[in-house]
Amino acid sequence: MSNIITIKQIPDELAVLTGLDKYNRSKMPGTTDFLQVGEIAGRKVTGLDEDSFEIQIMTDEEEKAKKVSFLKNLRESLQKSSGVPDLSATSAFWDSFGIRLSADADLVLNMAVPMDVIKYYAMVANNYAAPDKNSASLPKYRFAKYYCYVEERVNSEEVSTQKVRDKARSELLKLSENKDLMVLVGKYLEGDKYKVGMKSDTLYKMLSDYIQNVKEPENLKRFLKATTVDIEELQYKIVIDRAIKKRVIKYHRDGYYQRGNVTLGKNPFEVYENLKKPEFATEFLSIKDEVDSE
Repeated sequence: MSNIITIKQIPDELAVLTGLDKYNRSKMPGTTDFLQVGEIAGRKVTGLDEDSFEIQIMTDEEEKAKKVSFLKNLRESLQKSSGVPDLSATSAFWDSFGIRLSADADLVLNMAVPMDVIKYYAMVANNYAAPDKNSASLPKYRFAKYYCYVEERVNSEEVSTQKVRDKARSELLKLSENKDLMVLVGKYLEGDKYKVGMKSDTLYKMLSDYIQNVKEPENLKRFLKATTVDIEELQYKIVIDRAIKKRVIKYHRDGYYQRGNVTLGKNPFEVYENLKKPEFATEFLSIKDEVDSE
């Protein structure tokens, strides 16, 4: 974790109405927040509690053990370095503990300072602050007024995304030399909106728009994956997608995809995988014939 974490405001709907969102703020100038930790089942929500309710409900025993060990070591280390002898969830320390934030300046936490570490864990554990801006959209943080900004992490993520975007553009340029393959890749990704009779420039523009769609960041990875799939696999998935869309393969209320009396899977991925098996070869050819005849 970076040594410096900046706690920034999350503009909400009211901020949009008041114009504060233009300044990436949600609170009116001159106002302050004083945040104190909550309590669950008699234990303060500190973010440093290895016996917290959140830890107890973990089902992965290996991950649970790792989390318990990490928090116990962290809490004991902070007790020594902060001068607070007891940071347990039942300590009286938390009764008067609070974090004050001004609307006029971001709160900067230095993670080399023990008390700032305590503030960070308390804010995230109580859902006052999302651990990063992307997480702010998760249901868990729907009431969070703040998020944690780490410049090094943001820069790293931006560079990583840029590299993937550059690679996708490079692959698209190579793909543009084969019009038929552009159609196949397009159908693989987005279905029958890609037609054999379309001009190359039109196909290129459609695929370019697909990989640059900022609302669907996973499109970059999906496109790059599609460029590595062989032609037979592309054609196979296109047939199955069309069969599902045209209800040649139907989804039934019992939670399964079926064709007639043949059950093919609980989701499209299972349908893809099952129809590749030798015992389904005849079924796949029959599906393909029916799709092609429509």
